[in-house]
Amino acid sequence: MKPPRKRREVPAGLTLTGLESFVVQLLRHIPECADPGDDRLANARLFSPPTRKPDAKLQHDWSQYVQPELRTLFESARDTVSGDLSRMRPEIASGAVELAANAGGETTFRLVIPAKHFDAWLNALNQARLAIAAKYHLDESDITNPSPLPFANERDYRLFQVDFYGYLQERILLRLEESAS
Repeated sequence: MKPPRKRREVPAGLTLTGLESFVVQLLRHIPECADPGDDRLANARLFSPPTRKPDAKLQHDWSQYVQPELRTLFESARDTVSGDLSRMRPEIASGAVELAANAGGETTFRLVIPAKHFDAWLNALNQARLAIAAKYHLDESDITNPSPLPFANERDYRLFQVDFYGYLQERILLRLEESAS
């Protein structure tokens, strides 16, 4: 008699609540930021060749076979994230006390990221972080230092955006880790 096979437990999704408009804006910009478009630096970063050594055959094979697959994979991840973001909803207080406490306050939102979409989210967030860093000439020393608040310029905002997307990646990875233990 065979022992029962262990199945990997599917992690619960990730629910983000109490999201204020600034955070909602950052979230909604993920697909746009992840798309390198025609930006030469962002494309070079996202689709960097497998080696720095000049090898015409390897370069040809890379651009012929790998890059189109990567573009498709990246686009699919962005589409999944866009779909999840389109389902983000305002939170509705359930009772009179909550309504009174939030009277005149800003509407907050709730976002549910299904566990089956974690890979797409990690992919799109990574794309966004790499593309932003390339477009705004951010290097490792910039990214390891927290961005100043309030933002003095767009560069500070972009550093914050990269930090925030990294934080969100960390939350997803922690959720995956919780399910593995």
